[in-house]
Amino acid sequence: MPPKLTKSKQSSITILKFKRAKSTYLIPLDLSGKSSQTIKNLTTTLSAVIEQSGGIQLVEDEVNEAGDIEIPKSEFIDEDDQIEVPKSEFAENIDDEANDNKVFKIAPEDIRIAVPKDKSSPYANEWIELSKDSDLSSLVFNDYDILAFAYLEEPFNVVEAAYEEQQ
Repeated sequence: MPPKLTKSKQSSITILKFKRAKSTYLIPLDLSGKSSQTIKNLTTTLSAVIEQSGGIQLVEDEVNEAGDIEIPKSEFIDEDDQIEVPKSEFAENIDDEANDNKVFKIAPEDIRIAVPKDKSSPYANEWIELSKDSDLSSLVFNDYDILAFAYLEEPFNVVEAAYEEQQ
């Protein structure tokens, strides 16, 4: 006789999108228990993910009208000159301006989290900051819900990804 099928319990893992400017982090979280529904739990998990992914940009790259990132050119280097590029596997060993705008290690206390005022339009950039665990416990999260995060005292800002098809 085959085993009886039992109704499976609803998944206790919820995948949330944490967004800041152009960056998005998809993080699976177990929000089934009350002890896991804390702001400290969210910020600790988010800071670990940011650290493991290489940090966050403090200043977003400027994009020109064509959609390309402008690369500054030195007036002292001719196009015929060879430029020596260091061959290091470790980003922290390279001392360049790109790393000056990047934070590699973020403390959970440095992150603030917010939910959109209207779940149907998170890109309107109208956010309600979650400052107490009681704010969080009254919310029900679904998979792929969007939450904004901010570093230190910066304002909450999320940019919608725009894809253009090339012909």
